[in-house]
Amino acid sequence: MKAINLTIRGMRGADCVERIHRALERLPGVGLSDISWERGTARIVFDPDEVSEAKLRATIEYAGYSAEPAPGP
Repeated sequence: MKAINLTIRGMRGADCVERIHRALERLPGVGLSDISWERGTARIVFDPDEVSEAKLRATIEYAGYSAEPAPGP
């Protein structure tokens, strides 16, 4: 398993978080997603043999939000 941290723009509340969760859980290989609309972030744990980072970002963007790799520590 691998984890990716993303900055997500466009979320306005819990409904947005739920929309992204639903979109991600449809993808094969997604194990866990921790999304915070307050921070505008997402941490997604996934199997890179089943789904790519690009596909994760594209899925979030298709749901109506922008998703970019979060800046490093």
